[in-house]
Amino acid sequence: MQYFAGIEGGSTNSKLIVLSKAGKILCKKRGGPTNPYLSFPKTVSTISSLVAEAKSDLGLDTKKPFGGLGLTLAGIDDEKIYTDMLSHFRGLPEIAHRYDLTSDTIGPVETAFGPGHVAVVIISGTGSACRLVTEKGEQYKCGGWGHILADEGSAYHTSLEAIKMVIQREEKNYLENSITRAFAVEPLRDKMKEYFGIEKCEEMVPIFYHHFEKKRIAGFTKSISDLAFKEDDELSKFILRRTGKKLSSLVKGAIEQYTNDHPMPKKLNIIGVGSVWKSWDLVGKSFLEEFQDLNLKFCILNETAAIGAAASVARKSGVNIPLDRSKLIEVIFEN
Repeated sequence: MQYFAGIEGGSTNSKLIVLSKAGKILCKKRGGPTNPYLSFPKTVSTISSLVAEAKSDLGLDTKKPFGGLGLTLAGIDDEKIYTDMLSHFRGLPEIAHRYDLTSDTIGPVETAFGPGHVAVVIISGTGSACRLVTEKGEQYKCGGWGHILADEGSAYHTSLEAIKMVIQREEKNYLENSITRAFAVEPLRDKMKEYFGIEKCEEMVPIFYHHFEKKRIAGFTKSISDLAFKEDDELSKFILRRTGKKLSSLVKGAIEQYTNDHPMPKKLNIIGVGSVWKSWDLVGKSFLEEFQDLNLKFCILNETAAIGAAASVARKSGVNIPLDRSKLIEVIFEN
């Protein structure tokens, strides 16, 4: 039997699936981060390990290659990284007969709709990025520059803004947004101290400058969400609404680029990827307010984008894997 594997990878973790030619998911695995822009050696090592573990779980000879391996990874947009990674895996014939490498925005489109659709992918996890993909696979991008240059609307950026807000309030620093100064800061300050295990704000300095972990800082967004939804904290709710506005700006940028070359589609498909979209009632609704005149469908994936990566490499190998894509997505909003 011919098997096709797909891996969805980012800065935090990775997901692998193996599909049969009939579209059945035969194996699922999870692993560490696979963003080659952050660490090429770690990425290729993690991918190789995931493939070996999957073969072991399926009772396959580890030296017998999969029919294809599709990779949808953050950081693969860089031309040199793409070329080096493709060259690396082509030198490992025991992994797969064929490889298909794409950015982490192509996998969700393949999973949700398959080829030949215009769709926007807006990622908001540890980092953020937006890509508008055309029927021919062309991409118009906005964002995705990493946490130092950008990542607005991401969990990292949301956490960073909240932390800065607490510090500014503590110091009576009027750089803080004038609107937010009307909200009590104490719940957010106390939650920040609890999450990072500190007693005073000055202890945030070594966390950022000596023991920096982007994933750890991004994880504070979950605490902000808990404050907003479980404790009805107004400042936290404001922060999450603003995150939605920032994500809408990324989509607007990609749409403007696209419409310089093409007419606007009658209906635009938007796929939200990443944990920040779990705070839909604040992030999502604030996001949609910026598109009231646009005919759109917003959905999230019920399954990993690794499915699309596997289906894509199979198709390029001459095998069309049947997928019931209606079961792979959940439509959150449609007008």
